[in-house]
Amino acid sequence: FITAQTAHFESPRELPRSWLFMYSPIITTAEGIKLFLEMDPESEYIAKMARYILNARKNGRWRNTYENAKAIDGLVDISLKREANPPKYTSTIFIAGEEVVKHLFKGYTYKPQEKFIPISKLPKGLNDIIISKKGSGRLYYTLSYSYRLKGPQPSRTEGFSIKRTVRNKDTEKVIVEYGKNPPKQVKIDAGDIIEVELEFLVHQTGYHLIIDDPIPAGLEAIDASLKTTSTRYKTGTSESVSRGSRRNPIDHTELRDDRVGLYVHFITPGIYKYRYLLRATSSGLFFWPGARISLMYEPEQFGRSSEGFISVLE
Repeated sequence: FITAQTAHFESPRELPRSWLFMYSPIITTAEGIKLFLEMDPESEYIAKMARYILNARKNGRWRNTYENAKAIDGLVDISLKREANPPKYTSTIFIAGEEVVKHLFKGYTYKPQEKFIPISKLPKGLNDIIISKKGSGRLYYTLSYSYRLKGPQPSRTEGFSIKRTVRNKDTEKVIVEYGKNPPKQVKIDAGDIIEVELEFLVHQTGYHLIIDDPIPAGLEAIDASLKTTSTRYKTGTSESVSRGSRRNPIDHTELRDDRVGLYVHFITPGIYKYRYLLRATSSGLFFWPGARISLMYEPEQFGRSSEGFISVLE
């Protein structure tokens, strides 16, 4: 599996269950690094595989001692065969011919150099970004761009897909579905309790997955874990797995004033669902941005549901 920033291998799922602790994407990718170093030591995929392995750590380590040993073995081979000489070079970045950042890299450092440029400072039209290096050693870089589109947008699938379904909690009737295309404006009454179901599809094994679902103004999340919450809604928040895993993968949940956030450290391919409750508290017309799913360290791998407007009536 190859993405803009990483690459990794996965073992066939037909392998015996007794082999479960002897293989994983980390172990297989570490072996892939050793193979590429022998066949094509200058391959661009070696750095991508190393990044994948490093991103998969939790609290500075991998899932078990065998993964730790295999991962370190592969990374040490990279340092011996590709990083034997400490870097010493100057890197410069130009946008539209204008220098925006310049830095001297001498020896190994654990702190990357970052430069944030607001969109108002970017030149208009089509322009080149040039990254230059003078000196010896390897230069590793990440170039990212964040944006927000105006108005209700259709869904987007860039490695993941997510759909939001809204139901009336009392009648269980579907009010609106934010799937592929922006739906028509929907109406609910102030005081209504609605159930939001997020269904997301994962195509490959992933680490550090984030699901972010904005809450429109005029509605608020119901925290079923609080003792002050009516017992009528204690079963409101739940998770389910349709395919691909034997457990609920969600490690952390946050119910905030303006959004619901989920975090998953490790997830396998499958279809997953998460449900939570909202209460309509204020009347008015409100925009409901799309739910978004992405990898924390590879945001270019993402999915977004469609968007639309919801009207709360007095």
